[in-house]
Amino acid sequence: RNVLVSGAMGTGKKLAAEIVCSLMRVLGVGKGFVTTVTTLDQLVLDVRRDVSTVIVDGLHGIEAARSKVDNVLRNFPDHVFVFVGSREDVEALHGAVSHFRRSEPAWLQLQPYKPAE
Repeated sequence: RNVLVSGAMGTGKKLAAEIVCSLMRVLGVGKGFVTTVTTLDQLVLDVRRDVSTVIVDGLHGIEAARSKVDNVLRNFPDHVFVFVGSREDVEALHGAVSHFRRSEPAWLQLQPYKPAE
């Protein structure tokens, strides 16, 4: 139920996360109708019934927030969390959060976009 999206700035990480959340809702994995967007330092989950997919952006400072992330993932097992950040930040998140050792997330690694010449 958890997805990591990594890539350089401007590669469409947030758009990819929104598409993943929409697909999860259409497939019935995410039961609510609304996707909410938050940052790691502001990760307080709105428990309204219509929210079941959460995009978490701004992954810097994972060492200080790893227990909070573990608690949120443990307490909201029916929600879909999509974590968005640079490759380095996503790798740090993946290594720091013990929940990911029990339940491996899907990882979408976006490549730098080179416009056609």
